[in-house]
Amino acid sequence: MVVKCPADTSDEMFQKCAALDRNSSGFHYSMDIPVLSLTSGIWYRNVYCAICNKDGTKLARLTYSLQCQHNYTREEVRT
Repeated sequence: MVVKCPADTSDEMFQKCAALDRNSSGFHYSMDIPVLSLTSGIWYRNVYCAICNKDGTKLARLTYSLQCQHNYTREEVRT
């Protein structure tokens, strides 16, 4: 799986590919979803990694869903 951009990539795209700043207002869930290039067969950490590696034209995204069995309160989650 490719998890970084080439050295000549812009700082913004590098940050999005690496998904480094999860507390940033710019963080989006798409930074956590791996994608598969249907052209090359290579997996990338996210769509941004595929784009900065010039392989972002035909991508397949993983699909997933989360289900909770209990409605936890904020306090329960923090402990």
